[in-house]
Amino acid sequence: MNFIVDKKMPEAMVNNLKKYGKVYPSIEVNTQDKSINSHPDLQIHFISDKTVVTAPEVYEYYKSILPHTINIEKGISNIGFTYPKNCAYNIVRLGRTIICNTMYAEKTILDYYNKNGYRIINVKQGYTKCNVCPIADNAFITEDSGICKTVRNTADDIKVYLLTPGSVRLDGFEYGFIGGASGRCGENILLCGRITKTEELKKIIDKTNLKIITLSEKEIYDFGSIISF
Repeated sequence: MNFIVDKKMPEAMVNNLKKYGKVYPSIEVNTQDKSINSHPDLQIHFISDKTVVTAPEVYEYYKSILPHTINIEKGISNIGFTYPKNCAYNIVRLGRTIICNTMYAEKTILDYYNKNGYRIINVKQGYTKCNVCPIADNAFITEDSGICKTVRNTADDIKVYLLTPGSVRLDGFEYGFIGGASGRCGENILLCGRITKTEELKKIIDKTNLKIITLSEKEIYDFGSIISF
């Protein structure tokens, strides 16, 4: 298993993650909020297990560090300085279903999914990947009531678990998001810290066959997703 993580992730957390696979750091880009300028889920998106689309300004970087077995394609949209122009690659792939704000999503990614017959669900939230923690090809956890309502009204085959906002920390913001504070490793959910404010998340995951792996004993923090491939 391989992982792409925020280059600012603490060394102790990275070392814990290395127990499960090879870790590749992200790169800093020019965004207004420095707390998210190295979030990988704003920079890249895997359209399949072996193909990733990157923002143009980070293409050469990821091409230089990722395994040669990964096909790396350059997108059209640069990462904007502010929201919503910085969310083009913040897209959720859930089995054969894609969740994103289609107005701001990277065109080459949408074209690929449309061409290959994926179901695309349009939501108002641009930071979709930040807000979604997939737990199966047909189930996810989110704190965003808008995403929850739209998916429940659009796709009755997808199970959505709504989590109360505020359990995840992100410096410079009122709070972070569960998608940005988590990742998958096989049948495990990786969490970027310990759940201190609520037991809701644990109760939800306990309903599945997944196991929680906590990478730090510090408060759970939004690092822009642990992207596994």
